[in-house]
Amino acid sequence: MASRGLLLFIIIGALNLFGQSEQSNEMKEIRSDGKIDTLYFEFKPIHVTAYPLNNTNLNVPLAVSSIGKKHFQYGQKQSALNEALLPVPGLFAMNAENFSQDLRVAIRGFGARAPFGIRGIRILVDGIPETTPDGQAQVDNIDLGFISRAEVFRGSSSALFGNASGGMINLISELPSHTSFYEASLTAGQFGYQKVQFKTGNTIKNLSYVVHASHNQNIGYRKHSNMKNYILNGKAQLEIDPLSRIRFHVSFANSPTAKDPGSLNIDQVKADPKQARDVNVKYQAGESVSQNRLSMVYERQVTPQFHFEGNLHFTNREFANKLPFKSGGQVKLSRIFWGGRLMLINSGSLLKIPYHLSFGLEMGDQNDKRRRFDNLEGTKGDKTFDQLEQFQNIGAFIQQEWIINKSFRTTFGIRSDINKLKATDRYL
Repeated sequence: MASRGLLLFIIIGALNLFGQSEQSNEMKEIRSDGKIDTLYFEFKPIHVTAYPLNNTNLNVPLAVSSIGKKHFQYGQKQSALNEALLPVPGLFAMNAENFSQDLRVAIRGFGARAPFGIRGIRILVDGIPETTPDGQAQVDNIDLGFISRAEVFRGSSSALFGNASGGMINLISELPSHTSFYEASLTAGQFGYQKVQFKTGNTIKNLSYVVHASHNQNIGYRKHSNMKNYILNGKAQLEIDPLSRIRFHVSFANSPTAKDPGSLNIDQVKADPKQARDVNVKYQAGESVSQNRLSMVYERQVTPQFHFEGNLHFTNREFANKLPFKSGGQVKLSRIFWGGRLMLINSGSLLKIPYHLSFGLEMGDQNDKRRRFDNLEGTKGDKTFDQLEQFQNIGAFIQQEWIINKSFRTTFGIRSDINKLKATDRYL
């Protein structure tokens, strides 16, 4: 019996080794009689767009998960990002149902200690950073109905993406349509959940576009947990010539209401699990946020060996928060965040060894006007804090890959960042 178990283990291990081989004729001849297995099927490679060398997921020297469109748009509630990221190993999401606390994401433990929002993980949308230079990221302005797939890098990615000790999540929105289409949907569920979506797109000569609008509202299972938001996304692509193109992405998000019911102790849960914490109701705990975003990406195949890519982005965010206490319990934040990136990719061979080389520069600038006021049971009291916070980041990176043969590659990466922080008191 033990020998049979060992034989089965060896056979399964051999099949796994064959499954990782890149030579398809060797993979087909996996039967002992030498005949081709009729159950054999070769999947198309998945290209990882966030990787500077634009490689396939099997060749990227990192743990990468690719999440397809069905996880975002088919049979999903589409209220929080964690719905689509459930299949990713090592990823854990919290606060998915508390829209005033924002989603928190941890990859292999990194990000679990963030008091709010997402830290320690780089968040990108179509390669444009949602993570600000201070390392913070919110995803309340992202509508899953507009996302077609995602790439999740698990593990240290700082050499590639800077402030990303735990990994990176790149959300890729829908591509502009080649034909005219219209799409509308209505989703409803328990506890007052409703979501209305409208999507349209078309191609006019060398210009293609897609527009997505949605309205989401939810009363919630518990008292004092209702929310409401409106999100508009637009994406356009202009083919300048066969070798170059430019993409524009605009986004508007407005969430006027997101109440915070607070936490309960075990006795309160047993008495009434739907109740809200009394001080949260007393001080009207919750938040409201509006955000506008504009980005542009330019790509050009300069020569067969050189590819150039550059992007610019601008974000304006207005945030108001009421916390369940009096002193400084109301927060007002006005944020302006902008930046850009330049990258050049060279492919060639040296001493008959093929290589890919990418190098680039990126920068980000963030200005936060942060004020706090006393929370007089929901109304604004005296100002207790007024400060201008400035964050600047400039980074340079190089990524080199040598393809020794079909089964062996070497990758080298280095990155240097300069971070500047400044706080100016405006209260005194």
